[in-house]
Amino acid sequence: MTAQSFMRLVFSALICLTVFSFASGPAFAVSDSMVAEFERADWDARILTDQGIARFRTDPQFQELLSMVNNPGIDWGIRIKGIKLMGAMGTDRAATHLVDMMNDPFFNHECPSIKSYVAAALGNYRGDSSVVTALINGTKDRELLVREASVRSLGMIGDRRAVPAVIEALKDESDAVRLRAISALGRIGDPQAVPYLRGIADGPGDRVIKEQAAGALQEISGAGR
Repeated sequence: MTAQSFMRLVFSALICLTVFSFASGPAFAVSDSMVAEFERADWDARILTDQGIARFRTDPQFQELLSMVNNPGIDWGIRIKGIKLMGAMGTDRAATHLVDMMNDPFFNHECPSIKSYVAAALGNYRGDSSVVTALINGTKDRELLVREASVRSLGMIGDRRAVPAVIEALKDESDAVRLRAISALGRIGDPQAVPYLRGIADGPGDRVIKEQAAGALQEISGAGR
């Protein structure tokens, strides 16, 4: 290896390390007691309450929660519970960090499906264009579960800016994603989806998908009255 090649290799490694460090964000200590709270079988009954959610909205609890969710060394099941909690918070702060996770290419490195829970959590946040953009990008993710959750959340949010991306999801190779897309289009209620849904309902194909498309058409028709 020449000296020039070696320097290029070192430079590339430094760039990758810098990008990874930036994407990972600042590190905060995660206490054993925090993890133990989420390990309990009744964690949701204890934490996903008005009082429990309010407790985690404030620092230092929120910063510790965020560190736990972003820590790849912590069991993915625990991290998913933290993501669900962030989805229930309903704050701009939580939404911003969930969007960051959604946009972080390294976030789901250890557990490819974990980002699907981020997409699902974002379905609780309406009126934020960054959320819609992140979910639109999620409809093109290589992981099926991420695509499915992204489409579902776009339907829950109901923002018509997402309609072209959800229409595109009707072509997904997965029937599960296609069914989510049909349902989302019916829920959003935008007439521009009608010809695409009618093509599915009246064309050849799976009976369940055709019936779902027919139902979505009825939803759109009802929304226009």
